[in-house]
Amino acid sequence: MVALPGAALLELITASTILPAVIYGSTIVLYLAVRGRLGRKKGAFDLGRFELPVAVCALVWTLVALFVLVAPGEAFVSVVIVVGLLLAAGCSSSSC
Repeated sequence: MVALPGAALLELITASTILPAVIYGSTIVLYLAVRGRLGRKKGAFDLGRFELPVAVCALVWTLVALFVLVAPGEAFVSVVIVVGLLLAAGCSSSSC
């Protein structure tokens, strides 16, 4: 079967949607891991006691969005592209 340009464009759009969601989810996990050690500036924006629930809701929302993006069988190629990009980025930043 020959890949149609429209199908290739759809794969590119799906992959370019998955990658930022993975990066955003990783950022939230990193924030949750180090938030206790972060300093606070006086007068800075602060969610107070709602900080942790908002961060957890953002992480859950990101995981649901990722599930919706990768659940269809047609998304397999996009997932492989994103995993390859993440592995390439990881290997280029460390000694593989």
